Amino acid sequence: MRGLSYEQTSIWAPMPSGEEHFYDGYVCPRLEMIETRAPFEVSPSYYNYSLCTCLRGFFGIPKMNCSICPTNGNCYGPNMTWSRGFYPIFRSHDIPLGFLPCTDPQSLPLSDCNPLGNCSLWWYQQRPDCQMCAPGSSDRLCSKCYCRSPNDCYYRKSNRCIKCQSAAESYGFIIGIIGAVVVFALFMLLLRLVWPIAYKQLKQAFDTVAESGTLKVMLIFVQTTAALNVVWPGWLAEHAMQYLQLSNGQALALGLPCVLPALSDPVNAQLADLLVIPLLTIGLVALITVSYMGRWLLAFVLPKRLLLLPSRSASDTPDSIAVPTLDAHSNNDNDDNNQQYDLLVGEYDSEVVEQERYARDLEILSWRWGIFAWMFILYFFFFDLANDALRVFNCVEDPFLKDGTSYMQSLPWVQCFSPDGVWPKLAAMAVVMLFVYSLGIPVLFGTLLWRYRSHTQKPLVRGMLSILYYSYRPHRYWYELFIIVRRLILATLISVVQRDSVYRPAAITTVLLLFIAIHCWAWPFKRTRDNVMEVIALSVVVLTFVAQTSWWDATKLFDPAVGLFAQVLPFPQAAKQVDGDNILLVSIATLNLGLLLLMIVLVTWPVLLWFVNQLLRPLVVHLLSRKRQHTPMTSLSRMDSTPDPLPLPTPPTLHPPQTLTT
Repeated sequence: MRGLSYEQTSIWAPMPSGEEHFYDGYVCPRLEMIETRAPFEVSPSYYNYSLCTCLRGFFGIPKMNCSICPTNGNCYGPNMTWSRGFYPIFRSHDIPLGFLPCTDPQSLPLSDCNPLGNCSLWWYQQRPDCQMCAPGSSDRLCSKCYCRSPNDCYYRKSNRCIKCQSAAESYGFIIGIIGAVVVFALFMLLLRLVWPIAYKQLKQAFDTVAESGTLKVMLIFVQTTAALNVVWPGWLAEHAMQYLQLSNGQALALGLPCVLPALSDPVNAQLADLLVIPLLTIGLVALITVSYMGRWLLAFVLPKRLLLLPSRSASDTPDSIAVPTLDAHSNNDNDDNNQQYDLLVGEYDSEVVEQERYARDLEILSWRWGIFAWMFILYFFFFDLANDALRVFNCVEDPFLKDGTSYMQSLPWVQCFSPDGVWPKLAAMAVVMLFVYSLGIPVLFGTLLWRYRSHTQKPLVRGMLSILYYSYRPHRYWYELFIIVRRLILATLISVVQRDSVYRPAAITTVLLLFIAIHCWAWPFKRTRDNVMEVIALSVVVLTFVAQTSWWDATKLFDPAVGLFAQVLPFPQAAKQVDGDNILLVSIATLNLGLLLLMIVLVTWPVLLWFVNQLLRPLVVHLLSRKRQHTPMTSLSRMDSTPDPLPLPTPPTLHPPQTLTT
C-alpha cells in the first residue's frame, strides 16, 4: 500500500501536544484523528516519512539518509551550517566529510573562511551558495592569496590574506629603510670631512657595538621569540609583535608582495630565500669595490689626517725612497741645480710610495669590513633559512579523507608528495638550502674558528671574524658552535614538528632548559652583564612559551584585548573587562618588550654616550654660557658683592748687623 502524505488526507494530523516517536536517527510525530481527536498508531512508512525529521546532530531526510553530522558542523534535519573560521572538506559526493579550522583556534573570529558566518547546505544542494572565502583568498582552507596587480593584491599574514592598501604604503616601508641608510651614510661622510676626530671616536663606538655580546643575545632572543612565541593579543600582534619578523628577514609578512607581486607565488618566494645570500654577496662585493675606489681617489684629494689610516713606524719606511745627495765632483756652478733636482725626485718618490701604501691599506680595510659584513649576513639569515627549508617537510594528513593525502601546514592548499604541482619545486629548493645553509654555515663557522684559534688576537683576524668569538672569553672561543646547534635544533622543532603534537612543547622546553644549564656551566662571555642577559633572555623565552602553550584555548587567550591598558594605550579594540589570564598574558608581553628595550639601550650605549659627549654636552654648555652673558646684574647683587681686599704692603726684610773683621 502506497503511503499518503499529510497533504493528501484530512482524516488525521499530528497531535498538538507535540508527542513524538523516536527512531534510529530521526523522529516522527504521534497522530490523531481530526474529528474525534483520538490518537492512533500508524507506521511512518504509511505517509512515506514525510512528517519525520532527522534528530538534532543528524543530517539528511528519513529514513535511510539521516547520518551523523560531520565534525565541527551544526545539523538539524535537511539543513547543515558551520561557524566562521571553518572550511568544508568534500570528497566525491556532495555531503561534507567534516569541517577543518582554517587558522589557529585563537584567530577563528577573524578567519577568511565563511567570513559572514552565514554558510549553510541543504540536503538537495550540491554545493554551498554562500561566500566560503573572503575576498583575496581561495582554495583549500582559504589559504591561497592571489595578487593579480599592485591594485588588486593580497599577501598572507597571520594565516589570513590581507589586501595591500595603496602603492604609497607598499613602497613606504622600503623607501623608509633606503632613506635611513642614505641619511646615515651622508652623516658619516660629512662627519669625516668636517670633524675627523669625532668620526674616529664614533667609528670606535660602532666597533664596540658590533663586538658586543649583548648584541648577539638580543638578536637571537628576537629571532627565537618571533618564530616560537606567536600567540599574542590581537592589538599587540598587529601593532608591535609583527615587526619582530624583520629579525628573521621575513619581509613577506610585512607586505613585500605588494611591491613585488611575483613573491605571492610560494615557488618564487622560496627561490628568493634560496638566492638571498648569493645576491647579498654580489651586492657586498660591488659595495666593497666602489668603497675601495672612492677612498683610493680621496687619498689624492684629502689631507692625510682625514684618511684615518693606521700609521706606520719609521722602520716601515721603504729603503727605495730617494734622499737628496750632493756630488762632490760636480762644479760649484751646478751644485744648486743638482741639489734642487735631487730634492724634487725624492719628494716625488716619497709621494708615490705613500700613495701606494695608502692603496694597500685601503684595500685591506675594505676587504676586512666586507668579510665581517658577510659573516654577519650569514649569522643573521641562518635561523630563518633553516626554518624556511624545514617548513616544506612539515606535512599534515587530512583527518577526513583517510587516504594518506597530506598538505603543508604552512601552506594548507599545497599537497605534499604529489608528483606534479608546487610541492616538488619547493622540496627541491629546500634540500639545496638544507645542505648549503643549514649544514654549510655551521661547518664554515667551525672551520674558521679551528683554523684561526691561535690568531684570535691579531687585528686582521679580529676585524673579519670578531662576530664569532671576540665577545667570548679566550678559552671559550668555541662556544659559538653551541649557539649554532641550539638555533638549528629549535628551527627543527618549530618547523618540522606539528603544532598540535603533544611532544612539541616538552621537547622545546627541555632544549631551552638544557642550554640554560650549559650556559651557566660555561659562562662564556667576557662581561658578566652579557652572561646575565643571556640567562634572562632564555628564561623569558621559556616562560612565554609555556604560558602561551597552556593558554591555547581561544576563549581564554583571545578575548578582545586587554582592558588593563585600555586607559593608557590608545587601542580601540581594548576591552573593558579583564580576567586573570589576560592580565598575566599582558604581563608576559610587557616583560618581553621591556627586556627588548633594555637590551637595545645596553647595545647602543657607546653610541648614545658619543652623542651626549660630542653633541649634547657642548650644546648645553654653549647655551648656559650665553645665558650667563646676557643676564643683567641687579643693584642688590652689586651692593652685596664684597670688593676684593687691597693687598697689604710687604714689610721690609731686616738683616742682622754685620761685623767688620780685619
